[in-house]
Parts: sequence; C-alpha cells; structure tokens
Amino acid sequence: MNNLRKYLHRASVLFVVFVLGILGRAIIINAASVNVSIETEKSEVVVGDEIIVTINISSKDFIGDYETNLTYDNEMLEYISGSSVISGGYGFLKISNIDVAEGSKNIKLAIKFKALKTGVCDVGFTGKVMIFSFETGDGMPVSSEILTLKVNAQELASNNNYLKDLKVKPQGLEPNFSKKVFEYEIKVNKDINDLTINAIPEDEKSKVTVVGNKDLKEGDNKVIVTVISESGLKQDYIINTIKEFGDELGSNNPFEEFISDMEIIEFEGKIYAMLKTKYQIMELKNDDIIPSGYVRSQLSIGDITIESFSPENELDSDFILIYAINNDGGEGFYKYDRIEKTIQRYVEPEEISQESPDLETGWDKEELSKYKTKSKGNTITIIVCLIVILLLTVIVIRQHLKLKAYKED
Repeated sequence: MNNLRKYLHRASVLFVVFVLGILGRAIIINAASVNVSIETEKSEVVVGDEIIVTINISSKDFIGDYETNLTYDNEMLEYISGSSVISGGYGFLKISNIDVAEGSKNIKLAIKFKALKTGVCDVGFTGKVMIFSFETGDGMPVSSEILTLKVNAQELASNNNYLKDLKVKPQGLEPNFSKKVFEYEIKVNKDINDLTINAIPEDEKSKVTVVGNKDLKEGDNKVIVTVISESGLKQDYIINTIKEFGDELGSNNPFEEFISDMEIIEFEGKIYAMLKTKYQIMELKNDDIIPSGYVRSQLSIGDITIESFSPENELDSDFILIYAINNDGGEGFYKYDRIEKTIQRYVEPEEISQESPDLETGWDKEELSKYKTKSKGNTITIIVCLIVILLLTVIVIRQHLKLKAYKED
C-alpha cells in the first residue's frame, strides 16, 4: 500500500514538471525575438576606400536597453567613426545603450571604416548580444549574423599621357599627327588670330590643356597642348605656328617707303631690319646652331643695336649674319653685305674633307692613286714594247743587208 502511494506521488510530481515545462516553452515561443543584421553597400572594396557598415536591430516589440561587442581585423580595417553609442577601436568596439527613455522597434547604427590592406575580413559580434524588452525589461532572444568584407588591391594609376588624335583648324599639321611625334609646324595667314585645337587623349582619364592658341602675333607663336596622365605624368605637344606679317600696319607704318640702305626700326615692341623688305630680328637662344667660324657680335645702325654674327677672325668683315624671319615666315640666318647693301639667306658651305673627290676627275684620292699607279705601269710597258720593236727592227734590217751582200757575192 505504501509502495502504491509512493508511486502515485512520483507520478504526480513528474506530471507537474511536464506541465510546467510545456507552459514555459510556450512562454518562450510567444516572446518576441530580435533580429540583428550587419550590412554594407559593397561587399568588395579597394584599399584606401572608406566603408559604411550599418547594424540593423529590429523586433515586433519595443526594444529597450542593449549591449554587445563588435570585432574586426584591425590590420585590414581602421575604425574612423560611429554612432554615439559606439566606442573603442583597434579591432574591438563596444556598443552600449542603457537606460533608454523611449523604446523603438527598429534601430540603426552606422560605423565608418577605412580599408588598409588586401584580404578577407569578418565583422561580427563576440560574446552574447544582450537586448532587453522596453516594456518588461526581460531579455529578448536574438539572432545575428556576420558580415564578410573582401578588400582588393588598388588599381595602379595609368601613366598613359599620349594623345589619340590632334586636329588644328583652320590649318593642318606638318607632319601629320602621330602620338609619338611631339613637335609640329603650321603657317597661317595674317588674318588668323586664333587656332581651334581638338585634342583627344588616348586614356580617357588623362587631362588635356591648351595654351598659346589665342591672339596669335605676327611671326613665331608656340601653341602647347599638355596631356597629364592619371598618375600625374606630363607630355607636351608643341605646335610652332608662324603667322605671316600684315601688309597694312596703319597710318604710322614705318615700312611704306622704299629703303635702299639697311635700317633698323623698332615698331610695336618688335625690331626689324629693313632693306627693300622687312626682316624681324629674333633672339637666338641656342649657340649650337651658330654657323662654324662665326661668333656673336653687335650691329648698330642709327640709335638701335641688334645682335649679329661676325667671322671669328675678321670681326670688321664686310659680311655679317643676322638671325631673323622674312616676310614669308622663313626663320634662319641671313647674310648682310655692307658694301653691296644686300641681304640674302645664308647657306653654310660644306667642308671639303680629305676624302673629297678630285675636282677635275670626280674621283676620290684612293681611286686617283690606283689610276696613277696603273697608268705608270702601262707607260713602262709601252716603253719596253717600243724598245723591243726597235731592236727587232734593227735586227731585221741588218739581216736584210747581210742577205743582200751575200747575193751580190
């Protein structure tokens, strides 16, 4: 009987425990859960990029206090800033908001990182994510996830600083455009004041600038098209533009009268040598192109002195050179004859080398030497032949005489 009572007592206890377990499970199941997600706009970034990571906390019930810790690889990501409830750094962030005055069903927290090096990095919670109901203060069941970021190497900036095409209006380029030819020349008439430049870079990330194509002056102009690559390398394309001189220079034109002797005239900031036509005196900056045997000197006519070039061994020579541009835009050295009062384009004489051809025969020295040697040998041969012929002739005559004497006897 006692055993039966013990058995019934145990059965009653087990039943109560079972019922309580079912009720407790029902309570847990009915309690609202919280979902915590970690998101970013791009899962793949490049070294140097700044990344905004968003933590979304959502529930059907009002959320009160919450507290958790977030970890990341501090060698790959640098913490820049975050919401007011976030603090820390160097791979560990504390997220804590206690004594919340007003509950919310959706909470968003923003964190800014900077990508430091390549690799794969996980951003996630460590330990328990504690979130409490605003209404009851009870802990709420939480589900969370991990964010995986891939950091790629930064693309190398392009060094391409070439032009794909270069067009100039109203005149074409000389020579024709080629991306590896960096200097061109064009000539325009006196009515052209501006050039229209259409320069297209080979790399669309390159930048192109143009200077010098506006307000062209008479004579030499330099238009520079500069291409700057993405990496910062510069390349200049130079268009040497020669604008012809105008015939009409206004009522104060100093060139109207015919000039029989050379004069030096300054007009509108430019210096001209005048002799039947005008030559704009130019500054020579490159000594390497001074003709051989000439040195810099000065020529004074009237009150104006210009740079000239005189023979090195005869500075007071009647022939001197000036560096100028003529009416047709021809730039170079011009020879001035002080006696004849003439100016003509200077052509540097070619040096006659030791190997130069003989002026009479057109042969070089080696060929001439061979010819003379051969001629000498031929002369000796001819002389020998003549001597032999002479001897043979003498012998024949003597034999003939002997034969005649014999017959007479």
